[in-house]
Amino acid sequence: MHNRTRVWHRRARSRFRRTRRASVAVALVGLALLGGCSRRGSSSGSASSDGAGSDAAGSASTIGSVAALQVAPVSWKLPQPMSGLVAVAVGDRVLVYSGLDAQRSSLGAVWTIDPSNGATVRSGQLPHRVHDAAGVVIGGHALLLGGGEQERATADVVDVSAAPPEVVGALGVPRSDLAAVTVGDRIVVAGGYDGQQITAPVLVGGGPDSLAPLVDLIDPVRYGAMAAVDDRVYVFGGRVHSASGDHQIDTIQQIDLSSGQVTAVGHLPQPAGHQAAVTIDGAVYLFGGRVGAPTSAPHSSVIWRFDPTTGQVTVAGQLPTAVSDLAAVTSGGTTWLLGGELASDAASAAVLEVRSDD
Repeated sequence: MHNRTRVWHRRARSRFRRTRRASVAVALVGLALLGGCSRRGSSSGSASSDGAGSDAAGSASTIGSVAALQVAPVSWKLPQPMSGLVAVAVGDRVLVYSGLDAQRSSLGAVWTIDPSNGATVRSGQLPHRVHDAAGVVIGGHALLLGGGEQERATADVVDVSAAPPEVVGALGVPRSDLAAVTVGDRIVVAGGYDGQQITAPVLVGGGPDSLAPLVDLIDPVRYGAMAAVDDRVYVFGGRVHSASGDHQIDTIQQIDLSSGQVTAVGHLPQPAGHQAAVTIDGAVYLFGGRVGAPTSAPHSSVIWRFDPTTGQVTVAGQLPTAVSDLAAVTSGGTTWLLGGELASDAASAAVLEVRSDD
């Protein structure tokens, strides 16, 4: 392990003991920039929508279905409407930070939530307000990676668990609309937008100050969903640039951390982006998003399940309402879906609990 990484981990463990926090990793979805990095975008591309509706279940159902997940609202809500937020599990608490508010302004507050009853405490303030960021937990600490600051992206990696939150590393180049996960003791970052072009390199490192390129995505994307199963990381769909304009794709890209290779291993039922992804019992579930090729594709309420052993994608349920740019986090064995952007383009404060039908 890199010397600087070892130093960071020692410092992180020391701060962790003082704050008595224990964390697990979470994947989060990339979200929206304003202005030059607008969520809806000024160009919709020339590709057609493939007939995607607000739930997109009709086309997806042609490839079968599995036992459905049950998703229902809980009695408590986020402290304010939020889309493009980051959520990570910290022991029996959920940390929520960054995102866009109801006025589509970037957020800087850090909230600590007890998901058992919704009790919420404002526990910190980010060094700068951002949205379209990613979040992971490593070395006992929650991190914020990149994000958009109104009309520009940042390369900062922020230790959100520090008091106060502080910049502890960098992504090399600015990235918004990115995704990240932890796999064991490594951080994996993929996709994103630097304000001019989509970033292709996949970054891997043992700490926030040791992230380095491993391989390029086959299809560089922004707003892709990301999740890990064992030592394989999957990037689902997302938005690409092309000569005919921006559009969403249906490709499932697999990053093999053992071999350092990226391969296309399947396709979503339709092009999609702005989804939330989480791994449950060895399968990856994708929630909501925008389904269809155009960047202005309608919001979706569909839940898809990806089986990494077969490469098959099946319908696994339906959200109560169509929503994109939401966060997914697992805490205490329960998966929660937080906030997001509704079909009206309004931010949501809703929180949903995900349960298996088994």
